[in-house]
Amino acid sequence: MIARALADPDPAARAQFFDKLGLQQADLRPGVGVRDGLPDLRWRRVPSGSFWMGGDPQALGAWPGRSIAMPSDYWTAAYPLTVAQYAAFIREGGHAEAWDAQRISNHPVEVTWYEAYAYAQWLEALRRDGRLVLPPEVPEEHVIRLPDEAEREFAGRYPDGRVYPWGNEYRAGYANIDETSYYERVGPYYLGRVTAVGLYLLGVQPSLGLYDLSGNVSEWCQTMWSGEGYTAENDPRAVGHRVARGGHYRNGANFARAASRTWGDPDPDDQYDPKHGFRLVIGPPLPARSGQAFADALRWRQEHGWAGTTPPPQTSKHSAHPRRPPLCHRTSLVTR
Repeated sequence: MIARALADPDPAARAQFFDKLGLQQADLRPGVGVRDGLPDLRWRRVPSGSFWMGGDPQALGAWPGRSIAMPSDYWTAAYPLTVAQYAAFIREGGHAEAWDAQRISNHPVEVTWYEAYAYAQWLEALRRDGRLVLPPEVPEEHVIRLPDEAEREFAGRYPDGRVYPWGNEYRAGYANIDETSYYERVGPYYLGRVTAVGLYLLGVQPSLGLYDLSGNVSEWCQTMWSGEGYTAENDPRAVGHRVARGGHYRNGANFARAASRTWGDPDPDDQYDPKHGFRLVIGPPLPARSGQAFADALRWRQEHGWAGTTPPPQTSKHSAHPRRPPLCHRTSLVTR
């Protein structure tokens, strides 16, 4: 029944079928729910290598790019984290606010950056305690964490520097985006809402088996945002905007390009919606560049109301956020 529903060419019909499964806690696809009370994640190995990051002039947040080396293999989850998988974190006391039990279990969870970071820390602690088993080939020194921005783009463009996770052209029905956008009409589909994960089989990254790298919900990275391009700044204590990748259901096709990059405000007190989805990786620990980056970001925010490079204004429904007034800062890593 599930295989037949996934093969339905109508995205709305697929979404409706899997919404019913999610509401009944009956979506048994591997990697979507929980097993024995713990997240049932399906990990996909991304081989080491190198690639030209950026360099796509049609991408959102385009920059000239540079060659980036991936010195070791890393593993990334096949799907964005789901509501059911995040709920396991809540049941163990990982969240301080009431949880809406009516959320659909197989939908991607949408949380603040701090909540996504805390979840990764919790899952790594389970791994170190022996409660969570990872693939046997994962090196002991690797950790569960949010992805570095370069890791996120490398997975999407693997192995040939492609434009989209599936190839070099956008194809109608390959991602949950607004294909009818006035700015770039690429197809007839626009659901206008989030769906369960993994419903766009045609849009899978075929070399790695990764779903929803484009569309549905944008995904947090650990990396600090810079309008000048990739920073490699992953200090969790640093204050400022964090990179978000992949675009979401209301965005046009330019957001779905594998090199497109935008930002989100991690501040849980943001008066606008600061929430995105996220996808975990297992990789080498990410070094913080220096404590000076934290001090510089904090000073900028105190003086200007922004941290780091001022993000570009984004005002249409096809943009990640509208222009914002200055915001207060938040340095705690504890979830709300």
